[in-house]
Amino acid sequence: PDIALRDASTSIYVKEIKHPYNVGIQARQGIDY
Repeated sequence: PDIALRDASTSIYVKEIKHPYNVGIQARQGIDY
């Protein structure tokens, strides 16, 4: 989804929590971890 368009740091975060859907919501809100 949108995650693929985010930067590498976001991809790492996706792998960390293994919850792409949740990260997608966070990314939409402009929150980067």
